[in-house]
Amino acid sequence: MVKPILEQLVADANLVANVGVRLGKLQGTDLLDTLGAATKALESDTASPEIVTQLQTSLNNAIKELAPITLYELRSGWTPFDTRHHQQVGTWLFGLFALVLIAATAYTTQVYDRSRSLYDTTVELQNARGAERATKLFGMLKRNQKDVIEALDSGKKDFLYEAFSTALYDLQVMNLRFQNYAPVASAVLLDLDIGARLKGVFTPGSNAANPGNIAQIAKLPPGYGPAPPGNGDVPKVVPVFVPELDLSKLDAASLLRLYITDLQQFNSTINVGFDPLSPNDYSYNIVLLHDGMRFLGSWLLPALYGMLGAVIFHMRRLLDPSLPNPSLLRFTYRIALGGFAGIILVWFWTPSAPTHSAGEFAPLTSFGLAFLLGFSTDVFFQALDRMVSNLSVAIAK
Repeated sequence: MVKPILEQLVADANLVANVGVRLGKLQGTDLLDTLGAATKALESDTASPEIVTQLQTSLNNAIKELAPITLYELRSGWTPFDTRHHQQVGTWLFGLFALVLIAATAYTTQVYDRSRSLYDTTVELQNARGAERATKLFGMLKRNQKDVIEALDSGKKDFLYEAFSTALYDLQVMNLRFQNYAPVASAVLLDLDIGARLKGVFTPGSNAANPGNIAQIAKLPPGYGPAPPGNGDVPKVVPVFVPELDLSKLDAASLLRLYITDLQQFNSTINVGFDPLSPNDYSYNIVLLHDGMRFLGSWLLPALYGMLGAVIFHMRRLLDPSLPNPSLLRFTYRIALGGFAGIILVWFWTPSAPTHSAGEFAPLTSFGLAFLLGFSTDVFFQALDRMVSNLSVAIAK
């Protein structure tokens, strides 16, 4: 019974010894000495349990020195510095997969970065209240009508010019930002909607100013998107000349209609597209951006970066001729575990937003950590095991 076991151990020890000598990883001659003694015992038919135990101990220590090479891989016929190319096709396919993964990660990161910038801009424009500021500017001119006429007639009252010029400049800058917002927002929202992006590939001829066919953007006035700002495409209000009216005889509704008409003519005169009856509202865009960014930042990007780390780990191993190429199953599971590790990290790493409108989004540094965890999934899952063990001990107490 001892002899068959010793014969198998001798065969395994010969495999380990040959590879260890070729790679120079054996720390001493213990395995070689024990292997020689076991070979003599087989030849003289004096095999004993003591020799089996000694050879098992020496073989176990030698396998630790050869790690990550395993005895299973040596039994399969692999040898270091193998010149055969039976896995060349698989290696090329893996390299192609790595390039596609890098391109997908880079593109998704760019979309996420643009979405964060657009989210901040959208919240800022939502809180800008352009129609309200235009109404306040018109009200300032109405309240100071006599001073305005005197200033225009005599050139005095410079303070009125300064206040009006500053308010008008700020309003014009805001108007330009609103004009430039629509096409950028439509493109970013389309990038966030992966399904719509794939649909757009097979459906040419989309609107250049609204390629995503976003309903909220399609409802904007003509001046907000299709044409560049400053081309006179702001909706014009044709002034209506009416006879002198006795305002004291008009009711509140008629006075309000006259006021709104004057305000619309004023906005048309200063060439801004803010309508007091339909102010710009971007709540729907904020919701779309928030949901899309949460999906990218909490699931897709962490998984991509974790998978990218695992791919780099395997590519580094493929470049080392002294290590065997892993099987397809190990490739797949290691890359999948890298993606899961990145997702789990972001669950704990996403910071809380200072305000509700700021949103809670994963920073780019967390994706870098997801890459590191994908590269070293063993360390990450060892930490998880240690955490679970400590938690179990604490609960038991």
